[in-house]
Order: sequence, then C-alpha cells, then structure tokens
Amino acid sequence: MSSYLFNENGNMPRPGVIPRFSDLEVIGLNMISESIGIDSESFFVKLQEYRKELPT
Repeated sequence: MSSYLFNENGNMPRPGVIPRFSDLEVIGLNMISESIGIDSESFFVKLQEYRKELPT
C-alpha cells in the first residue's frame, strides 16, 4: 500500500529540497517515542530543567 504513497526516498512526493529525514523515518520515530512514553510536552518540560545550559 505504501509503495504508491511514498517515493524511493521514503517521502511523499512534493516539490522542493529532499529532507535529511524521510517522512517514513519521522513517522517511525514519532510512533516509537509515543510507545515508550516520550511526548513533546514532557520533553519540553525536561528542556526547561536545562534552560541555563542551552544556548539562546
């Protein structure tokens, strides 16, 4: 099914530059992070703990 939705780079066909991460890789990373309990909200809170160490 996905063979006609995604090109040989793993991206949905669209104009522009080919990204470093394919659409399929981003989807896979999202699914894995959600399955082990990492979501964007908890990651954002974790970043707040390191606010002084992060460059601005």
